[in-house]
Amino acid sequence: MAFPAEAEVLFRRQNVEQQYKLVFIGWLIGLFLYDLFIISDYVLTGAYFQTYVVIRLLFVTPICLVLLWGIWRKSPYYDLLVSLIPATMVVGLSTGLVLSEGDYRPHYVFGNILLMVCGCVVGRPRTQFVAVIVALQFIGYLAVLQVTDIFPADSKPVSILFYISGAVVSILTAYAAEKSVRQSFLLDQRIKYLNAALNIQALTDPLTGLANRRSFEQATGRHWANKTAARKPVAIILLDVDRFKIFNDSYGHSAGDLCLKRIAGRVVAGLAGTDGLAVRFGGEEILLFLPNTDLTSARCIAEAIRCAILDEAVPHPALGPDAVVSASFGVASATVESCEVAELIIAADAALYAAKANGRNQVWPQPGASASVEAKRA
Repeated sequence: MAFPAEAEVLFRRQNVEQQYKLVFIGWLIGLFLYDLFIISDYVLTGAYFQTYVVIRLLFVTPICLVLLWGIWRKSPYYDLLVSLIPATMVVGLSTGLVLSEGDYRPHYVFGNILLMVCGCVVGRPRTQFVAVIVALQFIGYLAVLQVTDIFPADSKPVSILFYISGAVVSILTAYAAEKSVRQSFLLDQRIKYLNAALNIQALTDPLTGLANRRSFEQATGRHWANKTAARKPVAIILLDVDRFKIFNDSYGHSAGDLCLKRIAGRVVAGLAGTDGLAVRFGGEEILLFLPNTDLTSARCIAEAIRCAILDEAVPHPALGPDAVVSASFGVASATVESCEVAELIIAADAALYAAKANGRNQVWPQPGASASVEAKRA
């Protein structure tokens, strides 16, 4: 009962994180109750009382406290430590039974069975650890029966049957608990996956795979709220596919959609290695949000993408036999503290109008040209 390697590591980390405090407190209380039985030792064991005091307080308790410290620190051996606590208690109690004599001992034997079951309920170790520890405890129990006269010969099979029953209950309890926890983990991971998928859908344009306006608003909202970015440059690039309406009217919307997908792919490739965000801003218009980018760098990025779109060579026969789809670009840059997002978009849009008015298939402002040119889309 295990997940693939990566999922198993995540499950173990999450499971330990969720339960280690509860297990620590549970076994701390369990250790207190274990030592509280020193009262029954005093009443029942007579001359062997000192033996049980040594076993409980000088052997079992210190070892269990060390194991509990490892649990609290979320040791890499967490499951083993959880399994060793009840095993240590059982070994201590069994040692007392071997070193002492008296009619009280059969009652203490059933205490071992109780500890074995409690080890699964309180500690919640993995089933494989429970199976190994229970098997070792059972072997130890058979050895105790062999070297002591706790039970008469005709009663030993019954006591062994009780111990086997306790072992089976322990393993089944551990299995059921682990199965339930693993199913809860799978459900939790599925919910997280679905939420992530829904979040991606909510922030992504379904046609191009680019970010949508909601994603853009979130990104710019975070950036403008970041005080460390106040004096750093930020750029906006607006690109518009040239004569896209003619392309759509001539070849149909399916061809137009495919054209936009291919251009979007070139845009995303052009932003590789930057912190930029590509956004489908509307229709055939794409916006690029570029934090920490000045006007010169933004123009270089825009020019590289313009050339990449030409290299994509999407045919546009309506404009001529050798014509291909091109795009016009408007670029604007400023510091965060000097403008609002809307103002930067308006400046980039004005530059895009200028690129259209001055012949399309170019980046504006060009070197030496004014970025404030106002022109109507041709």
